[in-house]
Amino acid sequence: MALQFFDSPFHVVHDPETASKMAVKMDLSIFITDCIKKMGLKQNEAAERLNIAQSRVSELATGKIGRFTIDAMMDMLDKLGFRIQFSLPGEVGGDGPRIVIAPAPTAADKCLIANSGSSPYCKTTLRSSLVRLSLILRILLVSCVSIPVLAATTQSTNTLPTRPGVTERFMLITPDHPVASLILFSGGDGQLNINERGDIRTGKNNFLVRTRDQWAAQGFQVAVVDIPSDGVERDSYRYAQDIRSVAEFLKKKSNIPVWLVGTSRGTTSAASVSVKFAADNLFNGVVLTSSILDGEGSVTAFDLSRIKVPVLVVHHRNDGCPVTPYPLAPELLGRLSSASAKELITVEGGDDSGKPCEAMAHHGYNGVESVVVQKASDWIKAHLAN
Repeated sequence: MALQFFDSPFHVVHDPETASKMAVKMDLSIFITDCIKKMGLKQNEAAERLNIAQSRVSELATGKIGRFTIDAMMDMLDKLGFRIQFSLPGEVGGDGPRIVIAPAPTAADKCLIANSGSSPYCKTTLRSSLVRLSLILRILLVSCVSIPVLAATTQSTNTLPTRPGVTERFMLITPDHPVASLILFSGGDGQLNINERGDIRTGKNNFLVRTRDQWAAQGFQVAVVDIPSDGVERDSYRYAQDIRSVAEFLKKKSNIPVWLVGTSRGTTSAASVSVKFAADNLFNGVVLTSSILDGEGSVTAFDLSRIKVPVLVVHHRNDGCPVTPYPLAPELLGRLSSASAKELITVEGGDDSGKPCEAMAHHGYNGVESVVVQKASDWIKAHLAN
């Protein structure tokens, strides 16, 4: 019997693409955990540096890779002082495509890999990670999945006075020559606890929050909004006024279309604001992902016929959250009777971890984030003229 060799244990029981993603997650988890140890960080110190909960550091160390996305791990590498470099065929000595993890020029931590490769820290694990990452890139290229070129961006934290005694804080990511502004509404209660430095202290795993840089890479100016300082309800007129102030700020900064993008409970906010100011022509489009379709906060409770701008509905076919059932998504589309354009994009695949209404379940597009961002971005750009 001939021996058969596999790239990783995951390749024995999974298809190549799924196995490669699992392998790179495992290698990255080992690499990051090893670096944390070499840097002498305790779990609480690592959590503070990575801007994640301490329990997430523990999950990383125990190999619970299903609870992390590759995007999240890349963000951790960035916070540890590393940068990811891409090269296509012919760019590096005629080699095939590759992804290289390299230390940031200004990083001074112990767990850095010198250009000569002579540093003893994390050397073996890094080599393994490079193999897996190169394999992922090859799969993406063969599958013709588009990888957006990262645009240069600037990030700022803005606190606007809105109503008397009330402020609205938001993180703003601005690429060069943005084509439109997106106001992102996270799920849950919408509370992100953004501090003055722009650190998001809660809700960072939410689909829209964790993909904010991907939206910016698509050429959008991205405003990630926190709840107003007085904690007013997300479907109230006062809240809508606060978001209007954000939109006016964005219009003044960059005279480009403004779209509202919500996910889960954030769709309640996006629908409410777009209905309340439908006659003002301030908002140019709406994207609703994992919409609340049953119970309190259902978007169908609003008079959606008032919305005249393009509306994109995105929903995972296997969304298991009781208040966001996929079978009701076509009904939502039907209520958008006055929208200048409307479409339902059905998402399939990805990983399903944790509770059904949380960020790492199908409800939060775990494992298919880039696919959702790409499809929604393409749709928005196709309807900017409307």
